[in-house]
Amino acid sequence: MAQFYGVPAGLGWGGTKSKQPEAQSAYENTLGMVLELAAGADFLFGAGLLDSAQQMSLEELVIADEVFGMVTRLLRGVAVERETLAVDLIKKLSFKGDYLFEPHTRAHVRALWQARLSETGTYDGWKSAGSPHLEDKARAVADGILASPAPEFPAELDREFNDIIAAAESGRF
Repeated sequence: MAQFYGVPAGLGWGGTKSKQPEAQSAYENTLGMVLELAAGADFLFGAGLLDSAQQMSLEELVIADEVFGMVTRLLRGVAVERETLAVDLIKKLSFKGDYLFEPHTRAHVRALWQARLSETGTYDGWKSAGSPHLEDKARAVADGILASPAPEFPAELDREFNDIIAAAESGRF
């Protein structure tokens, strides 16, 4: 209905029953996000919530950012055109060549989404790193964000907010 009338649609998301950041919260929130964005949501709210929105978790919020990257990349789809399909490269190398050494492959290898938080290495690498848990990695990211100075609030945004508040106070809204 929102699309029909040309207004943005926001949907609540983050309805996991999980009590902590873990596999259950990840799959419940991921499936919920996929369904809501595929249904046409323009924005989502509720990231970082656990226990049916009864508690907020910074770790869950960091994990939600990772999941949002995955899901939005998935729903964006793949451009099907001569360049992205590498038609000329396939004609050149066929089954005989090593595509990894080609400039085209190196130029496009990062075009797809890549995990920043999730484990993507080998089992031996994970073990030698101390077998870190996802929630521990998320806590480290959250701690880093909290330790960083807050970015300066943009002056133009401050002016826009002040204009909106003044309009509301004067009854122009």
